[in-house]
Amino acid sequence: MSYPPPSECLPHEPPMVLLHEIKWVNDQGLSASVHLGNNDIFDSRADVPIAWAMEIIAQAAAAYVGINYRVKGYTSGRLIRASSFSANATFIPKSTKLTAMVTKIAESEMGVFLFQGSLSEGDVILAEASFTILVK
Repeated sequence: MSYPPPSECLPHEPPMVLLHEIKWVNDQGLSASVHLGNNDIFDSRADVPIAWAMEIIAQAAAAYVGINYRVKGYTSGRLIRASSFSANATFIPKSTKLTAMVTKIAESEMGVFLFQGSLSEGDVILAEASFTILVK
């Protein structure tokens, strides 16, 4: 199955679209590939500080909402709270393929969604987060 480009599912414009491609999506979650090496917002000589993982994971959740909830009129989500964030690295490697994955934990009729997500390099989890987004 093919999915829309991440730029069509996010409230951002390039170069702030950090997801490269939607790999799969279902009613409970989404997985997307991430390639930071070609992004102009980052210094081309250095890896990316791990704090950017929160934004990447949140973009995966926003893309999930943009794909699964368009029929309800929701087009994207915005991060409103990160209840936890843990990192197993200091930097995100720019030269490798990464995977952002999110799972929807709960949702309300008011458009508030709770997610858990991660950013990984192969089988190695670089960062994990639990967070809330508000959709509109």
